[in-house]
Amino acid sequence: MYPRMPAAIDLLHARAKHRLRVEPFGHLLAFAFAAGAGTEEWEDARSQRNLDPSDFESACFSQGLGLASFVERLSFSIGGRTRRPQRKVLLQLLEKPPSDRASVELRHAILRELQERTDLAKAVEKVWACIDALEQAFLSKQLGQRLSYIHRRVEILRRLIEAIDALDSPFSEAKSDLRRIAEWGRTVRSSPAYHNLHRVLDHEDNLASIDINLRLGYDGQIRNLSIVRVGENSENLHHRGPWQRFLSRLRFWFRGYVLREGEILGRLVESLFESVQPLVAELINLRLDLEWYLCALDFRTRVEKAGLNVCIPEWTTGEPTLLRGLFNPFLMNAEHTPIPCNLESPSEQIVVLTGPNSGGKTRLLQAIGLSQLLAQTGFYVPATQARLTWRTGLFVSAYEESSVDQEEGRLGTELVRIRHVFERIGRDQLVIVDELCSGTNPAEAEALIRLVLELLDRFGPQAFITTHFLDFARSLSEQPPIRRMSFLQAMLDQRQKPTFQFGPGVAATSLAAQTAARLGVTREDLEAIIERRLGGSAK
Repeated sequence: MYPRMPAAIDLLHARAKHRLRVEPFGHLLAFAFAAGAGTEEWEDARSQRNLDPSDFESACFSQGLGLASFVERLSFSIGGRTRRPQRKVLLQLLEKPPSDRASVELRHAILRELQERTDLAKAVEKVWACIDALEQAFLSKQLGQRLSYIHRRVEILRRLIEAIDALDSPFSEAKSDLRRIAEWGRTVRSSPAYHNLHRVLDHEDNLASIDINLRLGYDGQIRNLSIVRVGENSENLHHRGPWQRFLSRLRFWFRGYVLREGEILGRLVESLFESVQPLVAELINLRLDLEWYLCALDFRTRVEKAGLNVCIPEWTTGEPTLLRGLFNPFLMNAEHTPIPCNLESPSEQIVVLTGPNSGGKTRLLQAIGLSQLLAQTGFYVPATQARLTWRTGLFVSAYEESSVDQEEGRLGTELVRIRHVFERIGRDQLVIVDELCSGTNPAEAEALIRLVLELLDRFGPQAFITTHFLDFARSLSEQPPIRRMSFLQAMLDQRQKPTFQFGPGVAATSLAAQTAARLGVTREDLEAIIERRLGGSAK
């Protein structure tokens, strides 16, 4: 078990608590100090953190939004090198938005200050680098090969001192909860454990100073060396004079013990680590918290380089959801830049979305879901402006193609999917369903869609549902089965090509012919393939 724990350092939650679990991380930390640890088991242990309660269930949205893929794309740069964050931790944070809005406001306030003050952002990078150097000392095999086991442990303690000393200005002047870093650092530096740590390292580094005279020959070789003065560091509390050291050895020799100075130092270092071990755990937790902000800032930088914008959302009650300049982060790559769009919808409306194939419907739904999730985890929203309603949950259902190992047929699979919707959603949630009933024939689909809309209305969530049954969607718009219902369509330009913008109404066409021509599946294309294949066989 840890000794008495120091105050917690926590930059992600309004109520600061010790987040890293004593088991397994505490035991692994002691083992790593003694003999080193493997990278995989180290990362696994530090990813096991105690987070605050969340109203969101990750099984309801994580796969549908592709969160694991989103986390894979996150990184940051320090010292000209691209650094990869602890992905398990980032995924946990995204899958568990805190129920406490104060924690989300804390994260957004820190982001605002970091983007406004470059000195704070640089200080965060420095602290992260110092803690990373400390972790590498625990894990590095080369360090153990270069140094004796005692000096390896002394080097770990030295890097611990450097990490603690980095927790100073400019954090003390921060207006956000970044000041927690400076406050925690001051508390640690005033503790007996920190002072003992300094004394031992000073004793190890500065046992004595020696002044010497050297006489060199014309060839650069030493001809004579003489000691002028030897001054011992008598001010250190661990210092013992020559006679004290001689009498101590003599006393132990008479009792049958043989103790060496290095052995005494080794025991001292081990006992000292026990007292500072909780500090190491808190610093590792701080590093993981800082990676959240470093990834967010890097995400903002990359988005702005692409000519887009991110924002910190406004929270509203009763007003329509508003997303201006909304884009899907998954569409960002070296060749293409996403086309932003605007979206406005009443906060308790069921929206039916129609449009042509490859018109951007699915990507829009994904962007809406990500925006809500990122907003409630305290991250940046991929939009120029975001006005959102606080939700108690998120449900995303994406249509999946049938596979050979499915027990049910297409209709059975779709019915199970519909059942999952009603088993998992609740009031004040955001519900996203892509291609509802697309796995069934039109007659069955129309009855199921009408049933889903009518029953979904009882829960009162905001919902976005896409369908490719355009005639049926048009009949629903003319005679809505429920009051709180609206329709959006993917807009086309004068050449009947998708603009990736969305406006009121129901789409008039799915552009099946244009899509077939683009993919080479017209009658002429297929006949040309047949002629080519038959001609080759004849020869």
